[in-house]
Amino acid sequence: MNINRSIIIALAGVVMLISACGRDGETIHIPPDIPPVDDLAFEFERMQTGPGPELTGISYTEDGYAIAVGFDGAFLRDEGSSQWARPGTGITSDLRDIHARSRYELWTIGKEGSIYHYEMNKWNIVYDDPDDNTLNTVWSLSRRIHYAVGSRGTIVKYRGGPWRKTRTGIKYDLFGIWGTSEYNLYFGGEEGAIYYYNGTLMRMDSHVTTTIRSIWGFSTDNIYAVGDEGTILRFDGDEWSRQDSPVSGDIFDVWGLEPSNVYAVGEGGMILHSDGMSWTQLSSPTPNTLRRLQGYLDPRRILDVECSDICAVGDKGTILHYDRNEWRVFDQYFKSPINKVSITGEDEFIAVGESSIILRFKDGELSNINELNTVDLLDISISSDSNVFIVGTDGGVYKLDGSRLERVNWSTNLDEKFFRSVWANNWYDIFVVGNGGSIEHFSGASWDKYSSGTTMDLYDVHGSSHTNVIAVGDMGNALHFDGWEWSHLETGSDVPLSAVWMSDGGTAFVVGASGTILKFDGDTWTQMNSGTTRDLNDIKGVSVEDVFAVGADGTLLHYNGYGWTEIPTGYPHDILGIDIGYGMMVLVGADGSVLKTLTE
Repeated sequence: MNINRSIIIALAGVVMLISACGRDGETIHIPPDIPPVDDLAFEFERMQTGPGPELTGISYTEDGYAIAVGFDGAFLRDEGSSQWARPGTGITSDLRDIHARSRYELWTIGKEGSIYHYEMNKWNIVYDDPDDNTLNTVWSLSRRIHYAVGSRGTIVKYRGGPWRKTRTGIKYDLFGIWGTSEYNLYFGGEEGAIYYYNGTLMRMDSHVTTTIRSIWGFSTDNIYAVGDEGTILRFDGDEWSRQDSPVSGDIFDVWGLEPSNVYAVGEGGMILHSDGMSWTQLSSPTPNTLRRLQGYLDPRRILDVECSDICAVGDKGTILHYDRNEWRVFDQYFKSPINKVSITGEDEFIAVGESSIILRFKDGELSNINELNTVDLLDISISSDSNVFIVGTDGGVYKLDGSRLERVNWSTNLDEKFFRSVWANNWYDIFVVGNGGSIEHFSGASWDKYSSGTTMDLYDVHGSSHTNVIAVGDMGNALHFDGWEWSHLETGSDVPLSAVWMSDGGTAFVVGASGTILKFDGDTWTQMNSGTTRDLNDIKGVSVEDVFAVGADGTLLHYNGYGWTEIPTGYPHDILGIDIGYGMMVLVGADGSVLKTLTE
């Protein structure tokens, strides 16, 4: 084996370097009093996802959590502490705006006139425009009264029953809506169109021909409208007048806490502010176009003259936050746990996690490729013929075809159990294990259930061939498959065993709780000294003399055939998964982090 390794990882500027050297064919023997690996040096980098989808709507819940939506069904939820999660919705169409009463009651609208309602932990489509008119903006007057406006003069109203379309006679696309009651509403749209409704719909004279994108007001005599080509209008109760604008680019949204504290956002990351007298352009931390703006005032600070929290969203997944001091960009890291990772080729890998996350790294970019499912994904396996298989909490076994998950085990009945791990030898030789000792196998024609002899949960499965497969699980359970049946193995351990890796020659390494590492040579189990009491979550190897294990609190261990050594990562969270191949190591973590190592 030619060992000439330099592993590079990157995180928060920490720089170290690790290497070990030897000649081709030479066996390296290291005496007990010498560290197993010499001259170690690591550099750790946390990877960031590539550009996200265009975000077009944002709303705050009554308790101050922000929720954003965008193209391709994008849905992002503020988890607090500057963390955003991206739970699946099953919605694939472009979403344009959202109203959030609470985290459990949401309305969102989108392309082709669809309106979706989230209640009781479920999304339902509650309206489809008969003319497929896109809905652009939603406005809420109360819990039971909502409006949505859109293309070709579409106005749709909800009043506690079904959404109903209003015949308006308006030919222009509508983008803006604001009002204080059902009989005091303002609408804005193409060619400078502004309409007022007080029981009768009438067009107002805006004195402009540019598209009106957004309307926001404080009273019937203090209303703002913004639009294309830097348009800013103000209504004083009698007429609309144009205000001096410091920009010529398109302005897409306006929002304010009070007349002396108004914000607008738009093209090229534009951020504007008005003190009630004049508008000024603020420094922006992003060049990406901002399309929607919303703020939240903590009711406990109602006397505060400044807004407690403001967010703006826009192109390439941009989210800006203003905390009363400065505007800053939220990072685009995924915050949901990433459970497992599998390297698919040179400088390529796929990782899966909770909230339906499937991350693909290819051509130097990390991106989320799954928008369709709503289940937590627990494990991934790449077969010898390059097929990708994934298991999740819905009992499904999925084949990844491009960016689409195709379920391949519809015929199985798990009785509310689900699979935790998958090992694909090839497309016609797939093993899955899971809750309650469940084991199933796909032979190319059908899925077959096997008797495991245990009701304990099984957490991982791996093999060197169809006739040499090991599954591990709760209470020290280990099972072996010889090509015909599964039999119990006596490991000598009673702690949960979380992962197993088997070399091509059939030697198995198993990790588990409290720093447990076991080695199985086909006949005998050996308890190894890991040097840690932290829980270990995953294990992978290049050979029996080159094995890595990961676990709680950023633990990374290396075995060189002689002993285990802990390698500092500088990463404070639990590492849940690891894979090694093509001169690369990838780690995934409980906070959504992906750490990639390069070898020289």
